[in-house]
Amino acid sequence: MMQKVKLNKKDVQTIENIKKNPSLSEQLKSKFISDIMSNRCSKCNTALVEIEAGENDFDNLSEGQMADYEAGFNRDFYCPKCKTTSSRDVEVFDVNNEEIIPTPTQLEALEKGRRTSWSNKDIRGYIGEMWFANKLRNEGFKVRKTMSYDYEQGISVFNETGVKNLLQEYPKKEKLMKLLITFGKGYPDLICLKDNKISFYEVKTNSSELKEHQKQVIDVLQSEGYKVQLVRLNVDFKAEETK
Repeated sequence: MMQKVKLNKKDVQTIENIKKNPSLSEQLKSKFISDIMSNRCSKCNTALVEIEAGENDFDNLSEGQMADYEAGFNRDFYCPKCKTTSSRDVEVFDVNNEEIIPTPTQLEALEKGRRTSWSNKDIRGYIGEMWFANKLRNEGFKVRKTMSYDYEQGISVFNETGVKNLLQEYPKKEKLMKLLITFGKGYPDLICLKDNKISFYEVKTNSSELKEHQKQVIDVLQSEGYKVQLVRLNVDFKAEETK
């Protein structure tokens, strides 16, 4: 018999925020709410907390393991009541541009087989960024995305937690964090640390161009002495169904 789900106040508020969010399609709202309902301890029904991988964990992952983690496989969850840890697969919507999320009109177009602005361009950008991040990790860099998607607000926000984690051993972390928080948007895609030196990378695929607010952030970072590199990748892909 299926155990009845009991939600705490935070869960209820999060669900209400998702329902009221005008930037999310009905399909995505259902998906996010389903995740909240299903990520529960099988013993006590308490909401599970995903354990964020630390820098040492990333350093020890192979390229294949990193790709699996980025795709949402074998994520570790902790039950605060039972004090137990378990692994499960999750569906990842880790984007750094809210425009990648399809609107109801775009979803309808996709379902009917029509062309839509939410298409290969966004997919190529995401693939290119993941590929280059893995390349940097294989070269000994510690890497974090500068932006993460806040599903409650429905916008991309500065990845403060991830960046702070990256900067733990960086001697000028307080100064850099104060600078980064002021931007709000336009961050380069990736922030990296190697040999106590910080560098930033903006990954553009195919014909994508820098936006004006991105140029402004890059100018500020470079004026403060940080390396900021624009990386251009040609991403081509195709999918074939096998039987």
